[in-house]
Amino acid sequence: QHPRKCYDGPPFRLINSSLATPVPSDEATVVAGDILPCMDHKRTSMSYVATKCSVVPRGILPLVLCATYPATKHEVVQLHGDKVWRITTQIHGVKDEEDYFAPKDDVEKALSTIREKMDTEFGMPQVQRQNIAEERRALVLKLMRLLDTSGDPPMPLVHDEERNLEGSAGKSSG
Repeated sequence: QHPRKCYDGPPFRLINSSLATPVPSDEATVVAGDILPCMDHKRTSMSYVATKCSVVPRGILPLVLCATYPATKHEVVQLHGDKVWRITTQIHGVKDEEDYFAPKDDVEKALSTIREKMDTEFGMPQVQRQNIAEERRALVLKLMRLLDTSGDPPMPLVHDEERNLEGSAGKSSG
């Protein structure tokens, strides 16, 4: 369990009736559509309750943040001789920063293209909107196919508590 920093502290729970079903491995990420902060009746303890959840492949989060989330920035740094993306994002006013092994050049190019053309289709003639959507769809499909393979995702965390990826041979730098 690794909730975003803005939810650190109190317990973070998934509702049993949520859309996400338990997965047989740790190779997935659960994304919540809604998160409800709950306080006990004496106002002495708090929990976060996640609902409207989806299970997505492990490794998709940095791709989604880098491609589509406007409050996300990345800088390229060298860490122990490896090229690393330090991804900084702000969610609910809380700054969150994590290091991921840099993606291969084709993944980096796909992320940049999606981000550069995000929302550019609005106000365009139908033909141009369709072309932008088709190009984006092809790039997203390419990224999803990378996630649908065994092994490390395209941008593994530099230090993953359970898999200890720090210093692993499965780096994605390219």
